[in-house]
Amino acid sequence: MIFEYHGDSAWNNNETMLGGNMVKAMGGDLLDAPIDVGKEDIINLDPEVIFIISDTEDGASVITDDPGFASLRAVQNHRVYTIPLSYCYTSGVRTILGLNTIGAGLYPDLYSE
Repeated sequence: MIFEYHGDSAWNNNETMLGGNMVKAMGGDLLDAPIDVGKEDIINLDPEVIFIISDTEDGASVITDDPGFASLRAVQNHRVYTIPLSYCYTSGVRTILGLNTIGAGLYPDLYSE
C-alpha cells in the first residue's frame, strides 16, 4: 500500500497514480482500496508493506509511532517506508529513485549491501 497520510485520513495511490504505478512496475500488488482511506480502513486492510509519501524524512513514523497501527503486519515486520514526495510528484529524473525505494521495500534481500 502506498499513500499520503493526513492525520485521520490518507490518500491511497492506486495503479492510475505514479506511486501506485511504480509499485505495480516493481512487481508489487496493490490492495483494493478506495482513494480516501481512514485509519480503520488501513487497519482492516492490514498491508504487508506500506510506503508513506512524505515531504519529511521520517514520514513513516506517522504509522510506526501510532499505537493504533501496532497490529499491522507491515509495522510488526518493520516494512513501513518513507518515499519522498518528489519521487512521486513531478518526479522527472527522480522516478528511478522512487522505483529503487519501492524495490528496496518490496525486495530487501535484493537491495541489501
